[in-house]
Amino acid sequence: MWQWLEDRLNFAVGAYRDVDAPCHTVWDIVKDPGAYPSYFSGVTGVEFLGESKRGSHLRLGTKFRVHRRLPTGEVFHGDWTVSAIDTGPSFPKSVVFWSPHFANVMAGTTTWKVEPSEEGNKDRCRFSITLAISPQGLFTDVGRLMFCCCFQRKAMVAVEKDVDDVATAAFESIEVCSTGKISNIDAALNPAS
Repeated sequence: MWQWLEDRLNFAVGAYRDVDAPCHTVWDIVKDPGAYPSYFSGVTGVEFLGESKRGSHLRLGTKFRVHRRLPTGEVFHGDWTVSAIDTGPSFPKSVVFWSPHFANVMAGTTTWKVEPSEEGNKDRCRFSITLAISPQGLFTDVGRLMFCCCFQRKAMVAVEKDVDDVATAAFESIEVCSTGKISNIDAALNPAS
Protein backbone atom coordinates (compact mmCIF):
# COMPACT_ATOMS: atom_id res chain seq x y z
CA MET A 1 0.00 0.00 0.00
CA TRP A 2 2.76 2.50 0.91
CA GLN A 3 4.55 1.85 -2.39
CA TRP A 4 1.37 2.78 -4.32
CA LEU A 5 1.17 6.13 -2.51
CA GLU A 6 4.90 6.76 -2.85
CA ASP A 7 4.67 6.07 -6.60
CA ARG A 8 1.92 8.70 -6.87
CA LEU A 9 4.24 11.30 -5.31
CA ASN A 10 6.68 11.17 -8.25
CA PHE A 11 6.49 14.34 -10.30
CA ALA A 12 8.20 16.35 -13.01
CA VAL A 13 8.26 20.08 -13.66
CA GLY A 14 9.73 22.00 -16.55
CA ALA A 15 10.14 25.43 -18.05
CA TYR A 16 11.73 27.00 -21.10
CA ARG A 17 12.61 30.45 -22.35
CA ASP A 18 13.44 31.79 -25.77
CA VAL A 19 16.73 33.59 -25.21
CA ASP A 20 18.06 36.55 -27.20
CA ALA A 21 21.53 35.01 -27.46
CA PRO A 22 23.21 32.43 -29.71
CA CYS A 23 23.14 28.77 -28.66
CA HIS A 24 26.89 28.70 -27.97
CA THR A 25 26.58 31.58 -25.46
CA VAL A 26 23.91 29.75 -23.47
CA TRP A 27 25.79 26.45 -23.70
CA ASP A 28 28.92 28.15 -22.29
CA ILE A 29 26.85 29.02 -19.20
CA VAL A 30 25.37 25.52 -18.86
CA LYS A 31 28.69 23.66 -19.20
CA ASP A 32 30.54 25.58 -16.45
CA PRO A 33 29.15 24.54 -13.03
CA GLY A 34 31.94 26.37 -11.18
CA ALA A 35 30.44 29.64 -12.41
CA TYR A 36 26.83 28.79 -11.47
CA PRO A 37 26.89 31.14 -8.43
CA SER A 38 27.60 33.99 -10.90
CA TYR A 39 24.58 33.11 -13.03
CA PHE A 40 21.96 31.59 -10.74
CA SER A 41 20.61 33.92 -8.08
CA GLY A 42 19.71 31.08 -5.71
CA VAL A 43 23.03 29.22 -5.95
CA THR A 44 25.35 30.19 -3.10
CA GLY A 45 28.17 27.77 -3.89
CA VAL A 46 29.40 24.79 -5.89
CA GLU A 47 31.82 22.12 -4.64
CA PHE A 48 33.37 19.62 -7.01
CA LEU A 49 33.33 16.05 -5.69
CA GLY A 50 35.63 13.11 -6.25
CA GLU A 51 38.03 13.62 -9.13
CA SER A 52 35.96 16.39 -10.74
CA LYS A 53 37.90 19.64 -10.89
CA ARG A 54 36.82 23.27 -10.65
CA GLY A 55 37.44 25.09 -13.92
CA SER A 56 36.78 22.07 -16.09
CA HIS A 57 33.68 21.83 -18.23
CA LEU A 58 31.00 19.20 -17.81
CA ARG A 59 31.74 15.71 -19.01
CA LEU A 60 30.21 12.32 -18.35
CA GLY A 61 30.73 11.50 -14.68
CA THR A 62 31.38 15.07 -13.44
CA LYS A 63 30.21 15.28 -9.80
CA PHE A 64 29.45 18.43 -7.86
CA ARG A 65 27.39 19.70 -4.94
CA VAL A 66 25.19 22.77 -5.43
CA HIS A 67 24.28 24.86 -2.39
CA ARG A 68 21.03 26.71 -2.95
CA ARG A 69 18.90 29.22 -1.10
CA LEU A 70 15.24 29.28 -2.08
CA PRO A 71 13.31 32.56 -2.26
CA THR A 72 11.65 31.46 1.00
CA GLY A 73 15.07 31.47 2.70
CA GLU A 74 15.36 27.69 2.99
CA VAL A 75 18.84 26.34 2.30
CA PHE A 76 19.61 22.90 0.91
CA HIS A 77 22.14 21.16 -1.26
CA GLY A 78 22.06 18.56 -3.98
CA ASP A 79 24.87 16.30 -5.15
CA TRP A 80 24.66 15.98 -8.94
CA THR A 81 26.42 13.68 -11.40
CA VAL A 82 26.44 14.15 -15.17
CA SER A 83 24.78 10.94 -16.40
CA ALA A 84 24.49 11.95 -20.09
CA ILE A 85 25.82 14.83 -22.16
CA ASP A 86 25.65 15.74 -25.83
CA THR A 87 28.86 17.50 -26.80
CA GLY A 88 28.49 17.20 -30.55
CA PRO A 89 29.53 20.03 -32.86
CA SER A 90 26.02 21.32 -33.53
CA PHE A 91 22.87 22.15 -31.59
CA PRO A 92 20.66 20.99 -29.94
CA LYS A 93 22.85 20.03 -26.99
CA SER A 94 21.75 18.72 -23.63
CA VAL A 95 23.07 17.50 -20.32
CA VAL A 96 21.37 15.19 -17.83
CA PHE A 97 22.23 15.47 -14.14
CA TRP A 98 21.26 12.77 -11.63
CA SER A 99 21.11 13.01 -7.85
CA PRO A 100 20.42 10.03 -5.58
CA HIS A 101 19.72 12.29 -2.55
CA PHE A 102 18.30 15.57 -3.79
CA ALA A 103 17.30 17.75 -0.82
CA ASN A 104 18.04 14.70 1.38
CA VAL A 105 14.72 12.93 0.75
CA MET A 106 14.39 12.45 -3.01
CA ALA A 107 16.17 11.25 -6.09
CA GLY A 108 16.18 13.71 -8.95
CA THR A 109 17.03 13.88 -12.62
CA THR A 110 17.24 17.17 -14.46
CA THR A 111 17.77 17.74 -18.16
CA TRP A 112 19.04 21.06 -19.48
CA LYS A 113 18.71 21.60 -23.22
CA VAL A 114 19.91 24.35 -25.56
CA GLU A 115 18.46 24.34 -29.05
CA PRO A 116 18.09 26.70 -31.99
CA SER A 117 15.05 28.94 -31.99
CA GLU A 118 12.01 27.84 -33.93
CA GLU A 119 12.43 30.86 -36.25
CA GLY A 120 15.91 29.68 -37.20
CA ASN A 121 17.45 32.96 -36.00
CA LYS A 122 21.13 32.23 -35.15
CA ASP A 123 21.14 35.00 -32.51
CA ARG A 124 18.25 33.44 -30.59
CA CYS A 125 17.84 30.04 -28.95
CA ARG A 126 15.59 28.10 -26.59
CA PHE A 127 16.80 26.96 -23.17
CA SER A 128 14.79 24.42 -21.18
CA ILE A 129 15.03 22.62 -17.87
CA THR A 130 13.04 19.56 -16.86
CA LEU A 131 13.27 18.24 -13.29
CA ALA A 132 11.88 14.81 -12.36
CA ILE A 133 11.65 13.90 -8.66
CA SER A 134 11.12 10.54 -7.00
CA PRO A 135 10.60 10.39 -3.22
CA GLN A 136 12.95 8.11 -1.31
CA GLY A 137 12.00 6.60 2.03
CA LEU A 138 9.19 9.07 2.62
CA PHE A 139 7.37 6.98 5.13
CA THR A 140 10.02 7.02 7.80
CA ASP A 141 8.15 10.04 9.11
CA VAL A 142 5.13 12.13 8.16
CA GLY A 143 7.24 15.30 7.94
CA ARG A 144 8.98 14.01 4.85
CA LEU A 145 5.65 13.30 3.19
CA MET A 146 4.51 16.86 3.83
CA PHE A 147 7.85 18.18 2.58
CA CYS A 148 7.47 16.25 -0.69
CA CYS A 149 3.96 17.54 -1.30
CA CYS A 150 5.09 21.14 -0.76
CA PHE A 151 8.32 20.61 -2.70
CA GLN A 152 6.64 20.27 -6.11
CA ARG A 153 5.55 23.91 -6.02
CA LYS A 154 8.98 25.02 -4.79
CA ALA A 155 10.69 22.95 -7.50
CA MET A 156 8.64 24.66 -10.20
CA VAL A 157 9.54 28.11 -8.85
CA ALA A 158 13.24 27.15 -8.75
CA VAL A 159 13.22 25.72 -12.30
CA GLU A 160 11.50 28.83 -13.68
CA LYS A 161 13.98 31.07 -11.85
CA ASP A 162 16.96 29.07 -13.16
CA VAL A 163 15.71 29.35 -16.74
CA ASP A 164 15.23 33.10 -16.29
CA ASP A 165 18.69 33.45 -14.73
CA VAL A 166 20.37 31.72 -17.70
CA ALA A 167 18.41 33.89 -20.15
CA THR A 168 19.48 37.02 -18.26
CA ALA A 169 23.14 35.95 -18.02
CA ALA A 170 23.27 35.12 -21.74
CA PHE A 171 21.66 38.43 -22.68
CA GLU A 172 24.02 40.35 -20.38
CA SER A 173 27.06 38.58 -21.85
CA ILE A 174 25.92 39.68 -25.32
CA GLU A 175 25.49 43.25 -24.02
CA VAL A 176 28.97 43.14 -22.48
CA CYS A 177 30.50 42.00 -25.75
CA SER A 178 28.75 44.72 -27.73
CA THR A 179 29.54 47.55 -25.27
CA GLY A 180 33.06 46.43 -24.34
CA LYS A 181 32.29 46.72 -20.62
CA ILE A 182 33.82 44.19 -18.26
CA SER A 183 31.53 42.48 -15.78
CA ASN A 184 31.48 39.38 -13.59
CA ILE A 185 29.61 37.55 -16.33
CA ASP A 186 32.23 38.47 -18.92
CA ALA A 187 34.98 37.31 -16.55
CA ALA A 188 33.14 34.05 -15.86
CA LEU A 189 32.69 33.38 -19.58
CA ASN A 190 36.30 34.28 -20.40
CA PRO A 191 38.42 33.46 -17.33
CA ALA A 192 41.71 33.89 -19.27
CA SER A 193 40.92 37.57 -20.05
